Amino acid sequence: MMRLKFSRGFTLVELMVTIAVMAIIAMIAVPSFTRMITNQKLKQSMIEMKLNLQNARSRAILTRSDTVVCPDTISINDCGNNITDYSSLTSSQKKDSVILSKIENKVTIKSGSATSFVFNSLGKTTKQDITLCGDNMSYKIDIEIPGVTTITEGGGCS
Repeated sequence: MMRLKFSRGFTLVELMVTIAVMAIIAMIAVPSFTRMITNQKLKQSMIEMKLNLQNARSRAILTRSDTVVCPDTISINDCGNNITDYSSLTSSQKKDSVILSKIENKVTIKSGSATSFVFNSLGKTTKQDITLCGDNMSYKIDIEIPGVTTITEGGGCS
């Protein structure tokens, strides 16, 4: 009498169904994952801008000279030209007086936002704000005259 051996494993139909289910789940998850990555880049840009504003204020007080912060979408010379007599500074002074804040790709700056923040030797600036926009959310960074920054989370920019 001959015994048949049963092989253990999955049939082709079972594998195809599993792959189809996984593909459907992946198609549902990808847009959420993309949105999450964009929101993380937005948050990272916001944090870097806030830290650079605080750093610039401290640097202005420490060096007793004007310091400017701009998003990195602006060249270092265009940013520096916001400082009075920037062209007469030495290259070392120019380097110390300009901070470019990285804006991640897929993050935009809302039209009408400030593009430069100048701190004087006392660490004071003018009241301004910048709004960083992602797909479905935004962060508005307000800076007050004494250099205090506040952040407000909002919806998407239009």
